[in-house]
Amino acid sequence: MTNEPEPHWKTVEYVVALLEKTLTPEATVEHDVKLPELVTGTLRQCDVVIRTGAPPRSTLTIVEVQDRARKVELNDFEGWCRKREKIGAQHLICVSSCGFPESVTSDCPASAGNGKERLSVRIAEQTYEQRTQTLYC
Repeated sequence: MTNEPEPHWKTVEYVVALLEKTLTPEATVEHDVKLPELVTGTLRQCDVVIRTGAPPRSTLTIVEVQDRARKVELNDFEGWCRKREKIGAQHLICVSSCGFPESVTSDCPASAGNGKERLSVRIAEQTYEQRTQTLYC
């Protein structure tokens, strides 16, 4: 068995989880979690899950990370929104290494101010530098 390095996308997921835990220290942040849909119980994979607050006022946020050579497509984004609804999460954070087209950013419902908060993060890995864009919905 060889010790192969983890794929870059998994590293991006860990960085996102670490950033969220740093921004909200009281949160419970989990990586690569399967959550059940509310109606069917079907398990759905989430890249990062953030839980804040105590019941009955707890908040569930899911984070979807896309580290591909293209922007997030509208169908991908709409699928993440459906997943958020089906598992009962209150918030969705989308992270993309290539950003988001206007068709996605204009579809993000108003949540704070103009409804589209974007956070750009630079991840340096030896000589590799990548810019990720985060969309909070």
